[in-house]
Amino acid sequence: MDVQEFSYELPESLIAAFPSGNREDSRLLVIRRQSGELIHTHFSQLGNFLDPGDVLVLNDTRVFPARLHGAKESGGKVEVLLLERFPDKRSLWIALINAAKKPKVGSRLIFAGMSAEVIGDIGRGRFGLEFHHSGDFEAQLAAVGEPPLPPYVRRRRAAATLDWQRYQTIYASHPGAIAAPTAGFHFTAELLDKLEAKGVQRALLTLHVGPGTFEPIRTEQVESHRMEGERYVLPPEAAAKIQRAKDDGRRVVAVGSTTTRTLEW
Repeated sequence: MDVQEFSYELPESLIAAFPSGNREDSRLLVIRRQSGELIHTHFSQLGNFLDPGDVLVLNDTRVFPARLHGAKESGGKVEVLLLERFPDKRSLWIALINAAKKPKVGSRLIFAGMSAEVIGDIGRGRFGLEFHHSGDFEAQLAAVGEPPLPPYVRRRRAAATLDWQRYQTIYASHPGAIAAPTAGFHFTAELLDKLEAKGVQRALLTLHVGPGTFEPIRTEQVESHRMEGERYVLPPEAAAKIQRAKDDGRRVVAVGSTTTRTLEW
């Protein structure tokens, strides 16, 4: 499949820099597969298009404050995107580093209340970092880190309070993602309750969204593109619920691309 088939013009004025006041107020486009009919409605009306017995599959990963702004010892500005922590007592991380000049191994990066030593150059912009801090690292990170908003959200810096409320699904529970499963943003507790009352079932899985979600497709053919690996968990009870639905001929509705690629894999 040719990547160019997906090219289209998207005016910047139509890209929301801030979310709607109410999650359910987001617009919803429904495509009737059999007829090709397009229906313009709102997410609050999702229940009109789901049937009792359908299984809604949601990704309950939680975005952690992975973006840090700081400075090199030389004084130059640096932005760090934390990717994955080593299973070690020390605060060792693999991270992407954005700076005018890439930092040297052995140099230090300075942040509010803590610093990080560059302990290795892994390649492709990735570095090994060891953080030096007082007290609990997670608490320090929560105090100085920001949610890593997608590059298409054009703002100078994160609006911390708003983003921690809205750049997260209401059912997010397992920290580990550097980007949110955005298709789930529009659910509210009230809407989920309405769907449950209608007989729509729910299954939860966890896919920790990685840096590959921000990577553009640079190949000419879609099939030649390779996503970076991501960590996921499909609990046995969720797998059983999904399998029962498929065996019974009921629909399994994947919420977003992260859930879709987990189920496909």
